Amino acid sequence: SDEELQKIVKKVGVRALGGKGSKAYKNNSIRSQVYGDIQQQIKREFGVRSYKAIKRCQLDIAIEIVKKYEIPFILRDQIILLNNQMVM
Repeated sequence: SDEELQKIVKKVGVRALGGKGSKAYKNNSIRSQVYGDIQQQIKREFGVRSYKAIKRCQLDIAIEIVKKYEIPFILRDQIILLNNQMVM
C-alpha cells in the first residue's frame, strides 16, 4: 500500500539525517528537504504527481528505489555540518 511506501520513505529519511536524535533530524528545514527529495525521486521515476498514482504492481519497485536512495551531496554536506556542530 502507499502507507507502506510512506513508512519506508520515513525510515530512509531518518537514516539519511543521522537518526531521530540528530541535530539534522530536529531541523525542520533540512528534514523536509530530505523527505521532499526522496518523494521527488519516486515521482520522477514513475512520472506521477502523487504516490496514489503508482500502480499496486509497481509498489515493490518503488520501495526498492527508496531503499537504494542516495542523498544529494549538497544535502549530505549540510547534514554532516549540522550533526557535527558543537553545543556551546
